[in-house]
Amino acid sequence: PTVARLIELYRRDVLEKKRPATREQYEHVLNTLIPAAMKELPLRHAEAGRRAIQREDIVALHRSMADRPYMANRALAVISAMFGFGTGVRGDDGQFWCDTNPADGVERYPEEKRERFLSDMEMGALLHALDRYHHKNSLWLIRLLLATGARRGEWLGARWSQIDMDRAVWSKPSSHTKQKKQHVVPL
Repeated sequence: PTVARLIELYRRDVLEKKRPATREQYEHVLNTLIPAAMKELPLRHAEAGRRAIQREDIVALHRSMADRPYMANRALAVISAMFGFGTGVRGDDGQFWCDTNPADGVERYPEEKRERFLSDMEMGALLHALDRYHHKNSLWLIRLLLATGARRGEWLGARWSQIDMDRAVWSKPSSHTKQKKQHVVPL
């Protein structure tokens, strides 16, 4: 089996279970960031002048994205997960497709936590613009986002059964949060 064949199997068995946004990010890595030449490499044994995929290939790919460290690290995470999956797949010969994960031990780039809040001036300008906004449903969604810090998708997926008007809280179920934990938001 080749890297391309592993990508196909990973798509079929793993990506179909991911959330749409996650699936889209993974597909970006698999479709555009892994070079075609790497996709043609065998996973285990060299064949007729071709060597198998190696850790050095993954290191080179990661380094080629040094100017985009966050993307490089996300790509490395996807590739590592895919090869980890491959270590559990048995071929027709009874052997695992991947003897090892070639992405193991590849050092990730340091990342600074990204956190940004609107300044008082920016918040004032936004609220002023909202006062003049004519799409009332969108207006109230934006106000809810600002007031609660929730993600857009969380509010769009909210149900009235999650809102406790007496206690003035919204109980977001774990299935609707990024951290997969129930979260109670004061309203």
